[in-house]
Amino acid sequence: MKTSIMKRMIGCAMTVILVISLSAGILAQASSPVVNEEKLLEATDPILTAYKEHYVLQNVRVTNPSEAFEENGSLYVTFFLTFDATLKYDSAVDLPRVKGIAQALNIDGTLQSVQEFSQELHAADVMKVISTDVQSELQTNQAIKAFEAAEAKEAADSTSEKKEPVLSNKEKVSLVSDYVLDEVDTFVTNLQDEYIGTSSEFNIELRATIDEQGNVLKLEYGLFSEYSDDITTVIPASNESMIQAGEKQVSETVNMALEKVAQNASFSAITPASNTNFIYYRTKARDYANTYTSSPDRHYCSTHEDYICQDSTKYNKWYFYFCCKDCANYVSQAMYAGGVPKDNIWIPNKSCAAWNSCKQLRYHFTKKTNYWTKTTYNNCNAGGVILLIDSSGNPSHAMMNVLNDSVTTKYSAHTNDRDEKVYTHSGLLKDSGASGIEYYIFDRVSPAH
Repeated sequence: MKTSIMKRMIGCAMTVILVISLSAGILAQASSPVVNEEKLLEATDPILTAYKEHYVLQNVRVTNPSEAFEENGSLYVTFFLTFDATLKYDSAVDLPRVKGIAQALNIDGTLQSVQEFSQELHAADVMKVISTDVQSELQTNQAIKAFEAAEAKEAADSTSEKKEPVLSNKEKVSLVSDYVLDEVDTFVTNLQDEYIGTSSEFNIELRATIDEQGNVLKLEYGLFSEYSDDITTVIPASNESMIQAGEKQVSETVNMALEKVAQNASFSAITPASNTNFIYYRTKARDYANTYTSSPDRHYCSTHEDYICQDSTKYNKWYFYFCCKDCANYVSQAMYAGGVPKDNIWIPNKSCAAWNSCKQLRYHFTKKTNYWTKTTYNNCNAGGVILLIDSSGNPSHAMMNVLNDSVTTKYSAHTNDRDEKVYTHSGLLKDSGASGIEYYIFDRVSPAH
């Protein structure tokens, strides 16, 4: 009898608990806002309009939408605006940045093809323009002046063992000018071959403030770890700004050549014969980087105090990985996939600092091997390396540049894991809190920069 009563009491208690649980779930569901992807997509129209000026867009969609969460009294949804995009331009010479390059070099802006551009680029009039710029930089660049002073002292010392002949000023100008024009030529040729007529996936990180019905009240734009009200951090610059960037790219390439000379204390540093004995297949590095990462929303690393987005299920299973600090390991893997040879210092090993540490990675490739050439945001193409620099001047994060079609740039990374994420130099600098950004490329690459 007692047993029967006890069973009935337990049964009643369980029923009450179940009813309460179901009621609570229903109430929670009723009060929780619905993540309406159609409304999220509608809010992104200004972004899409900006891209449609330069691209044909397809398969526009919302990816990785989070459940609505509350913070500081506001309701948020984080998501990615994802689409496939193909440049509208029939030829690279029609791109605004290339028009700026042509303008800086006094090249006819009505050229119809990259072949015509290349022919004009190596004409006498253009060589005169660039030689004048190089001559001016040689006279004002302090690092080059210090190098030339040391070179002159060495030449005056008859007992000094010469490693290479001292070049005349005219020869130096010619050598640097040829290097700059070749870099510009291959950059424009690459735009034509790699990006014209080719579709690519774009991912733009966003955060929407919503009301309880899921209506979007505000949209914010993410780049690295924070969100901004500034839409220019995720959309193409104005045509005027891109033309100015093209003009700037020419002078940046001159400075890049001279910095390479100063770092290596030799003008032969910018000749092909002085470069590495391997070819870096930068698009293979790009493809590896894009294959072994993702843009997760809630795959957080459980051992880290910060909310680090990391989904190790997307990583290459044949490699080890680090929870919440896998960026340099990932970049090393991509470079190795691109053809950079291992050595007795840079090897895939958990205890190898040159492979796994941002600081040691930079030291190895700029000081020990000299494989990296420091470049600029405008010149860094797919397969290039991006380093965020902290206040002490050391790199704190490494990423792979995976696209530079002269209109848009994208990176892929680990921890935070990101797949083909759109970025701008100024937006990344502001949003990451870094003191600076450094860009690096390899000299001997296929395809060319």
